[in-house]
Amino acid sequence: GSAAGARRRRSRERGVARKSETQEPAARRAPKPGAERHDAAGPGPGALGLWIVGARGAVATCVAYGLAGLRLGLIEPVGLVTASAPAGAFLVSGVAAAVAGLQPYATLFLVLTPAVVLLLLREHVRRLCLAWLEVREVLAFDSVVAIAQLLGLFALAQADRLSAASAYAVMAAASSIAVAWLAVRRRRIRFDATRWRDDLAKNWQFGKWLCGGALAVLLGHMYYRWGLLSLRGIGDVAMLASARYVVLFANPIMLGLANYFAPATATDFAQDGLAALYRSVKQGQRILIAFSIGFFAVVVLWGEQIVVAIYGTQYAGNHHVAIAIALGLLSEALLMPVELGHLSLGRGRFLCATAAVRLAITLTIGTALMAGLGAAGVGYGLLIGNAVAIVWQWAALRRIARHG
Repeated sequence: GSAAGARRRRSRERGVARKSETQEPAARRAPKPGAERHDAAGPGPGALGLWIVGARGAVATCVAYGLAGLRLGLIEPVGLVTASAPAGAFLVSGVAAAVAGLQPYATLFLVLTPAVVLLLLREHVRRLCLAWLEVREVLAFDSVVAIAQLLGLFALAQADRLSAASAYAVMAAASSIAVAWLAVRRRRIRFDATRWRDDLAKNWQFGKWLCGGALAVLLGHMYYRWGLLSLRGIGDVAMLASARYVVLFANPIMLGLANYFAPATATDFAQDGLAALYRSVKQGQRILIAFSIGFFAVVVLWGEQIVVAIYGTQYAGNHHVAIAIALGLLSEALLMPVELGHLSLGRGRFLCATAAVRLAITLTIGTALMAGLGAAGVGYGLLIGNAVAIVWQWAALRRIARHG
């Protein structure tokens, strides 16, 4: 009898709870002010559906909640889930990119596609200045573009309109300064419509090998990230990322040196021949070795402290990882002078072959090192592959310099 009474009491309590839920205050269920206007301006509550391609976990959950709120009129029609005519246009383009096999990157391409032309034009102007060895003009051009870009981003932030799409629009607008630069310097640039076929054939014969080499290097770097995730887990990937981004503080110096050495090496070869090219490559190698030794000393002495200061105490105790990644990335930077030498000689096929060997080392020795040493194994794998490429390329360049 007592058990039956307890069951009846629990049943009455559940009934009261359900009744209180259905009779919640109207203010709690009511949509936000203006929701009726949103429904009138956009699709009706029953007209919205959801089709997710390639999303899962938190992303899919947030989008599903956003759609539910949009259908109920509880949120604005623009945000994580958007209901507007421009969104429809982007959706059509996104589906086109997805059909082309680029589902994960469809949105990225939609944002970058309009801006990439002006961004490439900006880089073209920089390359022209560097080819003329006008470093001051490059600095002035970059400064003007950077100031315009920062002012635009600041204005967007003040107006609460800053987003990924608007940020890229500002970058494109700032890069349009390149059009004015080309107009001012048009007398130094001559277009010859009769040579485009010959130039295209020449560039293709050379560029296809450079593209293959760049692809091999890119695949090697991507393989280390995904291979480390598969072999050791997300914790080692986090350690790799933290150490890698500390070492990348050297990037501004490295990129600056590359921007200067590339045209300088080609100019020395064009004006004074093979001996001048060889001297230029050796000089660049000495400068990079000196800088790499100094930066590596900083990583050895304070690498762990820098990682902890930036990423938190959970990354303490990984000093060896920072040292290994520094060895790998700095050894890759040491490849730059000799690669530029072969590049000036037009040896694209040889550079592609050395990149393929580096990729093979990554897939074999690099895999074994990752499995045994985790994130540190990535650095040592890069070091071995880069060392082989440096020795091979220097031996080939010395042979060419001696025998002409």
